Amino acid sequence: MNFEPVRTAQPPVRLLPTPVEPPASTPVTRRTPARKNPRAAVSITPATVGRVLEQAAEIEAMDEGERALVAAVLGVRDDVPDLIAAALSGAKSTGQHAVDLLAVMGADPAEAGVIAMQAGRARMRAMWRLAHRLGLIGQDVPASDAKAAIALAKAVQDGRGRDRLAEVVRGLGLAR
Repeated sequence: MNFEPVRTAQPPVRLLPTPVEPPASTPVTRRTPARKNPRAAVSITPATVGRVLEQAAEIEAMDEGERALVAAVLGVRDDVPDLIAAALSGAKSTGQHAVDLLAVMGADPAEAGVIAMQAGRARMRAMWRLAHRLGLIGQDVPASDAKAAIALAKAVQDGRGRDRLAEVVRGLGLAR
């Protein structure tokens, strides 16, 4: 028996869509977004220079312990140029972990762990590093976020370092 394929009168089915070409009368132009110059011109005024010099004098006058604390709060190395740049840059996230840590320190003991946990993993770990720099807690962070939040809350609840940290946060204008 020989079998031959059955031929039908239907046109073949196209699985791919037919490309639509633009009308010939409309030219196709592609616009690239305008690039913003990352080094946009910044005018340096005498007031700006004065603020930088004033900040430099304040930072240089700090004792080592206070300067180390300010560096920890700002999240930069403990040297004058980095401290000046961080203090004057005014980034929104600068020192947020210090503000968060103050919130945990001032919270009700039953809620402090929850507040630390709500900050999120990255901010909680930043709070842990700051608490370690303040000498309030060890360096090793528990792997579990919940355990880390509870341990952080317990370690900072006794109030040690709170006044000193609050003073630095106020001095830097980080308190919102």
